[in-house]
Amino acid sequence: MFFKNVLFLISISIIYLGLIPPRIINLDIQEARAVKYLRQLPTELDKYVYLMKIHDENETLFYHIAMKYLGEIMPLIYTPTVGSACQNFSYIPQRPNGLYISINDKNHIGEVLSLFSIL
Repeated sequence: MFFKNVLFLISISIIYLGLIPPRIINLDIQEARAVKYLRQLPTELDKYVYLMKIHDENETLFYHIAMKYLGEIMPLIYTPTVGSACQNFSYIPQRPNGLYISINDKNHIGEVLSLFSIL
């Protein structure tokens, strides 16, 4: 039984090779690194973009930081920085997020959904 479990773990490791980090870093270390980097950024807009990147990649870390440093983070994720982010939206790098179905896809919604599910 032991060898069967070891073989299973090895096969899983090969499947996910390069897709998951080699170790897990606990939330406190992630927080310390993120907050240190955040405080070094020069503008509020840069800080907003960085926080949105964290939000996209690790919601747990984002909300942990937002709750722990509420007074410091709130002006960056709400008024006034969000207004500046809206004004500069086309200049901020964005990662596609979500599924887009246009009126032109009305006869192909099933196909669009099936393609989205494989991504």
